[in-house]
Amino acid sequence: SIDSNGNEMVFRDVWTDEWFGSYVKHVADRHIFTGYRDKDGKPLNKYGPADPITLGQLAKVATILSAKPVTGNTSGNQWFVPYVDAAKATKISVFLSTFDPLAAASRGQVVQSILEAMKITPTDTSTSYTDVPASSPFFKAIATATKLGIVSGDTDEHGKATGKFRP
Repeated sequence: SIDSNGNEMVFRDVWTDEWFGSYVKHVADRHIFTGYRDKDGKPLNKYGPADPITLGQLAKVATILSAKPVTGNTSGNQWFVPYVDAAKATKISVFLSTFDPLAAASRGQVVQSILEAMKITPTDTSTSYTDVPASSPFFKAIATATKLGIVSGDTDEHGKATGKFRP
């Protein structure tokens, strides 16, 4: 895949035979995920599949999905600031209150942000996940994303659903 600067993106920590490999390729080909970069914005060819997504990274994903224009410096230690500003301007709810952009995003926050960025209103009110109570602020988003096939819960080693989502 090629990034927006014409550089070939090769994630050295993602193999095509991993269960997530085709999904990473899909989002990389669309420039939704671009992997880690150094302080000057140069690709490090690292995706970080075991790393949690931070709220700053989620702001970038939501901004790209919403097609909101970004202005400001998107390189260096505070690269996420223009994306956070754009996510706030787009009214992505996760970013409307005070938060630490370097903190890990919960799966519920990720799902809520993606749906809002794609202009999908969470309306579903039923799910079979045993760890997503109806009182969760992300309940409807998780239920809606599951119904649409955007997300699924955990499976065991045989591929059978465990009933857990880990919101």
